[in-house]
Amino acid sequence: MLKAKVSSYEARIISSDFRVYGMVHLAAHVSTTRMLNNTRRPFVPVTRCRVYRPGFQHPPAEEELLYEPHFLALPKRGVRWLVGGEADEASPGIELETRKLFALFEDYVLSGNLRLAPGARVSDYLIGGDGLRPFQNLFDAELRLPQRGITLVELPVAQRFPFVTVNFGAVGGLFDVVESREVPFLFEE
Repeated sequence: MLKAKVSSYEARIISSDFRVYGMVHLAAHVSTTRMLNNTRRPFVPVTRCRVYRPGFQHPPAEEELLYEPHFLALPKRGVRWLVGGEADEASPGIELETRKLFALFEDYVLSGNLRLAPGARVSDYLIGGDGLRPFQNLFDAELRLPQRGITLVELPVAQRFPFVTVNFGAVGGLFDVVESREVPFLFEE
């Protein structure tokens, strides 16, 4: 049996149970989203792991360290978002539009640009012709912290990323600036 060429990437995975820092491994020409959306493989293999208590703060405090396994099979269903790996690249000749999205979580908001077909509704795009695709890249992503009386667009930025891979099936809600009539306040005063 021939062994497939694999590339390793440092990654930070925020799951419903843990923050995992380690190495993810992708086959050649396979993006992080494609690997995560592959339903035939329900786990993310992570090596050289450091597993911390749940949260989103980076870097985590050493007293939050729980485990240091060499290998961890992390269930994809629990992955909220991931930093690292390989971003999806648009196929040549395919026209895409960039849409600013806000993924709402209990304690924070991830914002960034989703690339999708022009005029498409986000909910339709996530289902797509080949089935459910909950994991998607947000480019020029920002982790924002809620504050009273401030709109989603004006929330302070705590962290920035070239891209993150977000499990839209694990968010509390999605806000698309284009599809909305006004930008809501997270908390009314």
